Parts: sequence; structure tokens; C-alpha cells
Amino acid sequence: MFMKNIYRFTACALALTAALSCSKLNETPVFEDGKSFVGFAQTSYTVNEDADSLVIPVTVASLDPVKVTVAYSVADSTAKKGTNYTLADEAAVLVYDGETRTQNIVLNIVNIATTAEKSGYTGDLLFTVTLESAGDLDLGYNKTCTVKIVDLDHPLAAILGDYKVSAQFYTGSPAEWTLSFTNDPDDVTVVWIDKPVYLTSLASTWGGWAVYGNVSEDLKTITIPCGQTCGVNSEEPAWHDDLSDTFSFGTWVDLGGGYLDLVDSGVVTFTMGADGVWRTEDAPAVWTPSGSYLAAQGVMTKGTMTLTKQ
Repeated sequence: MFMKNIYRFTACALALTAALSCSKLNETPVFEDGKSFVGFAQTSYTVNEDADSLVIPVTVASLDPVKVTVAYSVADSTAKKGTNYTLADEAAVLVYDGETRTQNIVLNIVNIATTAEKSGYTGDLLFTVTLESAGDLDLGYNKTCTVKIVDLDHPLAAILGDYKVSAQFYTGSPAEWTLSFTNDPDDVTVVWIDKPVYLTSLASTWGGWAVYGNVSEDLKTITIPCGQTCGVNSEEPAWHDDLSDTFSFGTWVDLGGGYLDLVDSGVVTFTMGADGVWRTEDAPAVWTPSGSYLAAQGVMTKGTMTLTKQ
């Protein structure tokens, strides 16, 4: 009987301890004014060069709105203050009156446009905006943001963008997908093509490779070298080739079971017609068997491929 009472007492004590512990753990967190801070809503912004301005919100995180003055600064990188952008408020301060938590930094974007006398191409330009002080408040983790001004005067601007692709499988059945032409950050004569091959066995993961092509001066021909190293992860920037394989093409030969005669040299050439559609007769169709080594090599078979700007 004594032992039973001991067990009951111990069980009750443990239950009470657990209840108190749970109560402690489940207390509602309290945001204290002493932990208030100020910061950017995001750490990067992109704006086209023909935009008149860019508005960057700066928010005070506090239990109640507070009166505070926030100072900020800008730092040039490839973009230069006064040439590519200016501050709408040269005082570079934001004043919070205690009635609102968010104020905006306004930047004027200067468009250096192409004229008959001079090209306005500068390449994409960068600069940073940094919060310098906020009175008695802390500066949040997001106290600096990067701004990219996108140059619309790129020599290849007319052909950059998304395309609807029409091709055929080696069986002759139709295939359609979307690819993009993007510019190279260093070479204005090069375009990157992110999905030149449609692989049904990999479409949900990669959907294709990123390969480069050399663009003619008249923007009517794109020549893609075969055998080049290319990125297989389309989520990475096109010029990253740390995940690599070889871009090949081949000809389907029907000898009973058939086979592909791979070609890792030579070129695939796309030519733009008068209708604005890119076409090639070199290597447009698609090799699809799931699990095949050839599918993992991104092999294209001979036929006709067209690319129509979306």
C-alpha cells in the first residue's frame, strides 16, 4: 500500500512538472521595443534602364510606430551616380513621423539611349544602397541592397527572349517546347540557348542543356559549335558549366533496330527567315528513350527545327 502511494505521488509530481514546463514553453512570444530595427524588404532590385524611377521600401519593425530618422548612402559599382542614376532626395534621409512604418527611397534612372550617332550600349550596371544609421534603432540584417539597371541597348536585344520550338522526334512525331536566348555577360557576339534539346526522360528536371552560339553581324545566323562543354542545370546562369556534358548531334540510320551516328565536331546553324522565324536543317529532332546513355548526352537527330519568338 505504501509503495502504491509513493507511485501515485511521483506520478502526480511528474504530471505537475510537465504541465508547468508546457505552460512555460507555450508562452506567447513578446516583441519588445528594445528589439526594434529598420531594414530593406529585399536585398536586390532589378530595373530596366528606360524606367523613370525605382522605389525601394524601408520598413521599421517595431511593436508600435516610432519617430526616427534613417540615413542611407549609395555606392557606385559599374553604375555611376549622376550618369546612370540619381537620388530623388539628395539629403539621403527617411523621416518616420510615428504614424507609419514604411518610407521609400526613390532613385531616378537615367536612360542612355542609342542614337544615330552613338550606341547607348553599356551592359547591365550595378550599384548598392546601404542604410547607415537609424537613431536608437538597430539596423536589420537586410541593411544593404544591390540594384541592377538592365541595359536594353544590347546589340543582340532584337533576338533575345523566349521562343516556341517546333521539331520532331526521330520517329517523325512532333515535339514542342520553349527555350530562351540570353546574352553573354562578357561577349556581345554570343547568345546562350538554354534548352536546345528536349529530353522527355529529363524534362521534369532539366529539360535540356545550355549551349552558346556565335551570332553574325546582321543578326541573321547563329552558329552553334558541337562538342562544346555545356551546363546541364537550366536553373543556373547559362554561362556556368560546372555541371557539364558534351553537346552532340547525329543522324538516325534505320538498319532494323536503327542507331545514331554521333557527331561531336562541326556546327549547327540557325538562319532567320524573312518571316522572323529561326530554322535549321542540321540537328533539330529529339532522342528520347528513358535511361538511354544517348538521352543523357543530349543528342539531336537530323531534321527541321523552327524557333518562333513569343
